[in-house]
Amino acid sequence: MRDNARTVAAADPQSNTVFSIHMYGVFDTAAEITAYLDAFQSSGLPLVIGEFGHDHSDGNPDEDTIMSEAQSRGVGYIGWSWSGNGGGVEYLDMVNDFNASSLTSWGRRIFDGANGIGQTSREATYFGGGTATAGSFACTAS
Repeated sequence: MRDNARTVAAADPQSNTVFSIHMYGVFDTAAEITAYLDAFQSSGLPLVIGEFGHDHSDGNPDEDTIMSEAQSRGVGYIGWSWSGNGGGVEYLDMVNDFNASSLTSWGRRIFDGANGIGQTSREATYFGGGTATAGSFACTAS
């Protein structure tokens, strides 16, 4: 995606394209993560880290760097996933049995850890979360 992103963006005359990267096993070092994010940032292309976990069958992603780099760069991220995984990837569940009161270790990390949702999220102004500023956006974590 990184190598073709400029071409794809140029083909969108209304500039409505947002690129989404899934960061799993290939992104197991800070250098790999920052190089990928640097490529999009230096090109001025919109990017979201659309999926990542703390572990995966193809390697051990560096979730600490993913989350800290996302926070420092203003890049959105989506940790994967809430609950209900099967087929050997149950470790990606953030809660046990869809119970929001029963966080797994991954759930505690993504919600309560450094650069986690608890530290970085803000209630959307649509729901009464205050006044938005130009160029900002917010989401809720509940």
